[in-house]
Parts: sequence; C-alpha cells; structure tokens
Amino acid sequence: MGAYKVWEILKTALTRIRSVFIMVNVPTPMNLPHQWLQPESSAELLPAAPMVDKRFTCLQALHNPPRPWIFGYQLIGDSMLLRFSQQILRQPPILSESIRFLGYCVSGQRIGDLLKRLKSGFYHIGSNVVLMIGTNDLVKNCQAEQMIHELRRVLDYLCTKAEKIVVLTLPPVPLHEHYTHHWTRLNKYNDFIRTLNNAAPTGEF
Repeated sequence: MGAYKVWEILKTALTRIRSVFIMVNVPTPMNLPHQWLQPESSAELLPAAPMVDKRFTCLQALHNPPRPWIFGYQLIGDSMLLRFSQQILRQPPILSESIRFLGYCVSGQRIGDLLKRLKSGFYHIGSNVVLMIGTNDLVKNCQAEQMIHELRRVLDYLCTKAEKIVVLTLPPVPLHEHYTHHWTRLNKYNDFIRTLNNAAPTGEF
C-alpha cells in the first residue's frame, strides 16, 4: 500500500483524537543541514526508566514486524500515536513502571528522548515510518527553534534506516490552545514540517 493511502487512513482515524493536519515526506537518504543555533533553554533529555530500557532491549530480539504499525508503516512518536494504536488498531501498549509504550511510541516522550532511544537501537526500525513527535515539548514550553533543531536530528537518523517517512504535523494541545504563545510555537514547528514535503533528495530546503 502506498504512502498516500496510509496518509488518508491516518488522517481519517486521527481526527478522532484531535489530529488536524498531515504532510507526507518521502526522503531517500539525505543529510539535513543543522543551521539552528542551540538556544539557552534547550529541552532536557530525561533518562528512560531502567525497566523500560530493559523491556525495549528484550523487544529488539523479536522478529515480529515493528509495532505499532499500520499497513506496513511503523508508528513512531508519543502518546498521540500510542492512543491511536490502542483505540483504532487494537494494539495495546506495554505498561512498565507507570510508563506506557509500544515500540518507539512512548507516552510523555519528547523529541530528544526519541532520538536517544532510536540511536540506542532498542527496537527495530522499519523501512516505512510514520512520525509524529513534539507535543510534549510544546507542553513543556520548549522553543520552536529547539524543537525544529531536534526534529532535524531525528530525521537525519531515520533517513539512514528508513526508505519512506511520513511526518505528521501536530494538533493544538487542548489545555494550551487559548494561549497565543502556544499557537506561535505550534505554527512555526508545523510550518517547518510542511517544508519537508518539498525537500530535495539532498536535504536542501
């Protein structure tokens, strides 16, 4: 099944959990330029709970398809895709030390957390990937520039592993959607994701 069909299915289903916009990016390997300066208030990378890391290591040895997944696309992100996996795909999460996760979908996960887990090789990365990450960074008031900088690093790494990548923009966070600062950061981050749709194979925008 092609990326467009998966896009349409996800767009319809994610509407039920407040997802609002989806863009497709299918890079083949590329090196994204790191032009963003490191801001003073960067997102803190919290270490994963030991039991979660242990469970990830156990899952790495399995030969089952990457989970959660839909029509051959592996889902990677935070509680948004974890909830989608549980409610729509009927793929229940694992609970370990009060942390819910399934594959690389981890509740409460921030962009930097995801990069750490990806590089540690806890779990297999499929050739087709759907990525939605950044909501928890927004909740923690991380600046959009820092979020974009870290997303570039995640994409740099994923492009060395995956052949097709679908990147989803973020919906507003209900508890914060009345604040101008929330919308400013959200729109800047989502605008960057939209530019990926026109990215050249070399990663130049």
